[in-house]
Amino acid sequence: MAEDIIQIDSLEITAIIGILEAERVKEQKILVDIDIYTDIRPAASSRMIEHTVDYSYLAKEAERIIRNGKYLLLETLAEDVCDYCLKQPGVSSVKLSVKKPEALSNAEFVGVRIQRSN
Repeated sequence: MAEDIIQIDSLEITAIIGILEAERVKEQKILVDIDIYTDIRPAASSRMIEHTVDYSYLAKEAERIIRNGKYLLLETLAEDVCDYCLKQPGVSSVKLSVKKPEALSNAEFVGVRIQRSN
């Protein structure tokens, strides 16, 4: 099987994330990068969206999961989004990065990066 990658980079979502009291009441910006490992050849030859991973749908679902989760930890958020992605047909593995740009005043961002496979 081919290991092609469908990329979603810097998906910006606002959501409740964090353990501090102030983080539990005010949404903050989160940036998500998702690499979906799949075989794009069926879609390339058929030219049909049904034969690939629909990145628009996947981005909307990732946003829904993150916004509804009101997560305490980035680690849990990352695992949940990866789990969802891995349930999609044709997905063999997922690499995901989640960043909180406003977490530390003296850092560009704080984040986690994980990779999971079926």
